[in-house]
Amino acid sequence: MRPGNRALQFAALFFAVGAVLHNYDHLRRGTDTLSSELLWVGRAGIALSAALIVMALIRHRYAPHAAAIGGVVLAAGFVAAHWLPTWSVFSDSFVEGGASALSQVASMLEIVGALVFAATGYYAYRARRTSRSVASPARAA
Repeated sequence: MRPGNRALQFAALFFAVGAVLHNYDHLRRGTDTLSSELLWVGRAGIALSAALIVMALIRHRYAPHAAAIGGVVLAAGFVAAHWLPTWSVFSDSFVEGGASALSQVASMLEIVGALVFAATGYYAYRARRTSRSVASPARAA
């Protein structure tokens, strides 16, 4: 097994829980509260999240790279959509009031999950590089 795979799989599951709760909350609140632009960006985010999670669970060789980059991108998008004041059609701001505690917790859980996933992806990537560099001198001898 490649170094970091197990940790990346656990991080993927943690991120998946946050993603499911956050998207359930959107369904609970009703998608009519979102602009059509944010709805489409959200659907793209769901597709990207699912692809990254599956890559980690099946131990795809590029899963650490994808998790490290994709997790940061997704977390930034979630923060921009929910935790900044309304700034465009891509906003569903929670800071201007009106968001329930469940909505806030679900959003934060997805953001934290995405960041943990990204950090674990970076850890797995570094662990693989380190294991290769340690093994390289033995091959040359």
